[in-house]
Amino acid sequence: MGYEFLSQSVNITFQNDAKYVKGKKTRSFRNVKQDATAAGLKKVAEALLPLLDGDVLVDIELVQHQTIDLDTVA
Repeated sequence: MGYEFLSQSVNITFQNDAKYVKGKKTRSFRNVKQDATAAGLKKVAEALLPLLDGDVLVDIELVQHQTIDLDTVA
């Protein structure tokens, strides 16, 4: 296909107007398994909520890093 998987990470955004200057804070986690599911990532984010007093989950972003194999691209 021309792409080679390198790694992936997840950015989880929480909102708490009382704690964060702009109301939101994004926490990044590297080395996410390639077969991670959306449901699994949501469970992880929800598991963090009790540790973040008063925060609300607002977004989960999966970021994939790939390289293009130039020898296979026309």
